[in-house]
This record gives sequence, C-alpha cells and structure tokens, in this order.
Amino acid sequence: MNQRIGIAAWASLALAPGAMVIGHLGEPDLSWSVNHISTFAARATYDDWITAAMLLAAFAMVGIGTVVSSSSWPGGRIHSSLITMALGAAVAGLLLLAVFEETAVGIRALRNLGFGAIRQQSFHDAGLFIFFHSAILALFAAGAAMLAERDVVARLLGAAVAASGPLAFAAMFASWPAMLAIAGPATGLKQRVSFLLLWTGAVLLLAAVARRRRGTQ
Repeated sequence: MNQRIGIAAWASLALAPGAMVIGHLGEPDLSWSVNHISTFAARATYDDWITAAMLLAAFAMVGIGTVVSSSSWPGGRIHSSLITMALGAAVAGLLLLAVFEETAVGIRALRNLGFGAIRQQSFHDAGLFIFFHSAILALFAAGAAMLAERDVVARLLGAAVAASGPLAFAAMFASWPAMLAIAGPATGLKQRVSFLLLWTGAVLLLAAVARRRRGTQ
C-alpha cells in the first residue's frame, strides 16, 4: 500500500511543475519575474493549470506524510508526527490558496474593493502564510532527524532536505536579485525560486523515504 502511495506522490511531484509552466503561458500582460503566482492563478489565460499544480503538490504532500507516519522515522514517533502535522498544515494552506483566489495586489488596491473581496484576499493570504511556513517546518524537521542516521548518504540527504527550508525562506525575503544586478521589481522571481527550493526539498525527502524503506525491507 505504501509503495503505491509513494508512486502516486512521485507522479504528483513530477506533474506539478509542468502544470505550473503551462499556467504561465499565453499571458503577455503579466510577468513571471514581477507578478506572483497567485496573480497568474487569478488572471492568466490558463489559470486552471496553476490551480491543478497546487492540488498536485497538495496530493504529493499527503502521500509523503502518509509514508512518513507509517514508517520508523529517525527521532521516533513524536518526530514523525511533527513532520506529518506540518505537511498536513501545508496541504491545508494550499487548498486555501486554490479555493480563495487573489483579488488585489497591495493594501491600496484592496481598499477600493468590497467586503467580499477583502475577506477572500484575507483567506488567500492566510493560506499562503500557512503553506509556506508549514512546508519549511516539515522539511527542516525531516532533514534534521535524518542527520542522526549512521549511513553517510542518508545524512547528506538529510542535510539537503533540512537546508531547503531555510534557503526557501531566504530566497523569498532576501534582496538577492539586486546582488545579481537584476534591475526592477523581482518579487515574482523570488517567489518562484523559493517555491522551487521547496519542491526540490520535497523530492529529496521522498527519495530519502523510498531509500529508507528499501533498506528496511
């Protein structure tokens, strides 16, 4: 059963970036380096593909959490429960993002809209906050536990998984585009690089889970 769940999680992780790329096509008025993913999800021609990418990512995290919770993870039951709980919170955040689309960019634009739009944007912002920070927590907790492994490869995977969370946070909030001489606003670029790091961390975590299960068989 867990093997089939793992395969489904792998398939979801593989398909999510493709759906995200398709969702960014055919929209010359929006810039992937400036506009957030949420803006594309609300206004782009193929916005449903971005929603599909969110749902695929959520399904993958459900699969990863299920496999982790049913295996003997380093750090014991409490640690695996923490990882599963954080992944579940991240899934809830993604579902909020998928259901409550962005209505406005910035407080000034939001002031001109009605109560319904403000409420929808509030749920959207809450979903983004919950997803982002819960995913970081899950990756860091899972990777940190793997550092206690005796196997060198497992420890290296753990270090990479643990580092992907803080790196994603830094990519989102640090002013690294200016250091690379990238002119103009780059909020969209920062968000996409940050989410790519989270996706990479999820791939490495799933690889670590699969490797650990093969070692215990």
